[in-house]
Amino acid sequence: MPFWTDNRSLRDAISGHDNNYTLIRAILAASVIFYHSFGLTFDTRFADPIDAALLPTASLGELAVQSFFFLSGLFVTQSFFKDQNVLKFALRRVFRVWPGLFVCLAVTALLAVVISNPGDTKQFLVFSDFYEYILRNSAFDLHWYIPGVFDHHAITAINGPIHTLPLEMKMYVILGLVGAVGLLAAPRRVALTGIVVLIGCLTISSRIHGVNNLFDASYTRPAAAMFFAGVFVFAVSPWIYPRIWQGLVLGFLAAICSGALHQFLFFAAVVWALVYLGQLPLIGRVFRPRQDLSYGIYIYGWPCQQFVVAATSITINPYFLTALALPLACAFAVLSWRFVEKPAIRLGHYLPSMVRDFYRARRLVFSTAEDVRAFRFGLGLVATLSVCIGMKVLTTTHDFVTISPLSTHIVDFGPKDERRGASFNKQANGSSTIWVKLDSTPPEGTTVVLAGRRLQTSIGPNVATAEISANTLDTPGEKKLFLEYRSVNKILRSNSVVMLVSNSP
Repeated sequence: MPFWTDNRSLRDAISGHDNNYTLIRAILAASVIFYHSFGLTFDTRFADPIDAALLPTASLGELAVQSFFFLSGLFVTQSFFKDQNVLKFALRRVFRVWPGLFVCLAVTALLAVVISNPGDTKQFLVFSDFYEYILRNSAFDLHWYIPGVFDHHAITAINGPIHTLPLEMKMYVILGLVGAVGLLAAPRRVALTGIVVLIGCLTISSRIHGVNNLFDASYTRPAAAMFFAGVFVFAVSPWIYPRIWQGLVLGFLAAICSGALHQFLFFAAVVWALVYLGQLPLIGRVFRPRQDLSYGIYIYGWPCQQFVVAATSITINPYFLTALALPLACAFAVLSWRFVEKPAIRLGHYLPSMVRDFYRARRLVFSTAEDVRAFRFGLGLVATLSVCIGMKVLTTTHDFVTISPLSTHIVDFGPKDERRGASFNKQANGSSTIWVKLDSTPPEGTTVVLAGRRLQTSIGPNVATAEISANTLDTPGEKKLFLEYRSVNKILRSNSVVMLVSNSP
């Protein structure tokens, strides 16, 4: 068999481990690090050359993410097709993504504090925003910063690439739902589902309720479409035999077309390239990794870049930044795979049978030593999560630093009184909004606190607005309201006012 042609169908190639997709995913993750290096430094002498070649059709970062989503759709659909138990599918997806993310957030948050503010490490450990960063991102409620960490960097976010994970989880939910109603039970149904949902992702109106919650960023529609392109390609994979001439034809057609047709042919060529390279014999003979490091490289890449910037210079050459950060991210990825991801995947597969055996025999039954390690890992994960939750509650309800007056004072606010459970200034997400007039503009990061709850706040010149969830006003009485600015070393609070919540209609 020649090095440039694989006589197997795509279905045969992806059914085992004799393919190059693990390596391709790792290369895509590394390309994300390269792409981000040009934004994480103040050195503006260089521009991303790959971006220059791809724009305006796509950027390198977008192309890597969309390729990830295609491969995810391809392999996750294969997983569901092999075992159509929805509960098992859900557990496997959650345990593949969440443990690695949670440990990454905890480890990199601690390292970010130590590297960025080594003298204040103890104070950060009793700082509520430290635990808020870990827990909110663990719940896929994205929160980019810990105040005081990487403040002087070009971008202060501790971990940028995790913004794609909520969409990934949404794709799993949609796939699980269509699978639960039998739409993934046969290849024809899988193909039809993939095509219909793909078209829906690109054409559904944003005016429909809930659509903006699904597609909440510019990249999400094409990424979701690529995921369901992977679903469709899996359905027809027994009849796909990638050949060089196919890629040449797609590339030529994409080059001579424009507009929407150019976009379609360009991404069709990308899909072909992924499929062709994924089973190219030459690559397999050169190198085929045994460990799947792509997820670890992806989620640890940006933090490692920030570590390098902090340890070297905020004007570091982006190529040098990539050269230093990539091996560091790979090292973290190896540790993540060995001690987190691999036991978590095992736990996701083993958990249903463990629960069943415990229900029958009233005792835990372990088949292998690997099961024991996975169970111990699960206990450690639960313990660590419990500590983070406990510390978040403790550091929120108790102040461990000095409280001083905020120079900004509340002049007026509204509404001043409302009835219990009422909505006012209603927003698209169902929350109500309160406005606060100020005598000066407070520092960025200041929040409105109402009835002991820190609200999502927007600060403008001499004004602050904040969203109030429905349950905040469920009970009648006087609700204390003030502004608060928290940092690791101090808490600043403004004067307080009172909002009255009554029972009257």
